[in-house]
Formats: sequence, structure tokens, C-alpha cells
Amino acid sequence: MQMLPECDAAVVSRPVIRTNLIAEAATLNVATLRASIQDMAIGIHEWGFELKEIEMPIHIWHGELDRNVPVSHAFHQATAIPRATLHLCPGEGHRLLVDHMAEVLRIVVTEVS
Repeated sequence: MQMLPECDAAVVSRPVIRTNLIAEAATLNVATLRASIQDMAIGIHEWGFELKEIEMPIHIWHGELDRNVPVSHAFHQATAIPRATLHLCPGEGHRLLVDHMAEVLRIVVTEVS
């Protein structure tokens, strides 16, 4: 908690979120560890395409205070992807989707419709 920005610590401190995180932690095993490592590896390996080749509309949400993923990554992606829209969330960190999921889903559903 001490390593989190205040905004993320506030989210993680909510009783329902904290309960869910503790329950998740109790189920950690080799498979979840392997999946986490694979997730990190994806970010440093070639993907087989360039971001500029993505033709569909892409929305990128990023908290300005995110300490897990630098905000510069969001700017890079939004600049490289031709039809990208960056939703920069001031005062938010890595856990921004907890409070912004309704907005995310509304925009995604609108784009698909």
C-alpha cells in the first residue's frame, strides 16, 4: 500500500475491492505466475505487426499517476496508432478502471454499434 499512489491505495482500501484482491491472492499458483510472466514478456517481444498498421478505432485509457505502466507508453501508443483516442485520466493510477468501467463500456459499445 505504501508503494501505491494515493489514488490507487484509496481504491484498494475499499472493502469489496480488498476482499476480492485477498481472495485472488489466495488462489495464486504456478499457472497464474506463468501467466503474469507471459503477460510481461509480451510487452518486450515483437508482436508481428506495427502499431501504425492497426486500422480500427482504438481507445486507450491511462491514469496520469500510474506507477505500473508509464504514461509515456500511452502517449506512444496513441501517437503510433492512426485511429487511437487517448483518454488520459488526471488524478488516476493503475486501478482507474474500477471507477471508469461504465465510461469504457459505454464508449466501446457505441463504437461497435
